[in-house]
Amino acid sequence: MTPDTGGDMACDPELVSAFLDGELDAIIVGRVTDHLLECEECYRAMTRLAWVRDIMVDGRVLDDPAGLTRSVMAAISNEKVEPRAGFVRRLFSSDKWVLFLPLLPVGLGG
Repeated sequence: MTPDTGGDMACDPELVSAFLDGELDAIIVGRVTDHLLECEECYRAMTRLAWVRDIMVDGRVLDDPAGLTRSVMAAISNEKVEPRAGFVRRLFSSDKWVLFLPLLPVGLGG
């Protein structure tokens, strides 16, 4: 519903959202209202946006489908989490340290 030069409006979801949020001036509100009365697609978009807005404003929470929260929390609590080894421990826990031998200073013994 973007305003154009002919006075008609083209579909614009941003204007529908701004209309619902009360962010438009009176002239544009009238044009958007007229468009919503004529355009079924924009009217449906407005009703869906209004439904989502109402849910968010009311703070409604959807029901937990078949104990989803409980099953996720159970999986998390049963998961074994091991701390990640530091750089030195990872380096010397494999044969990678051999690659660094040429970089060690010579004559450490004195």
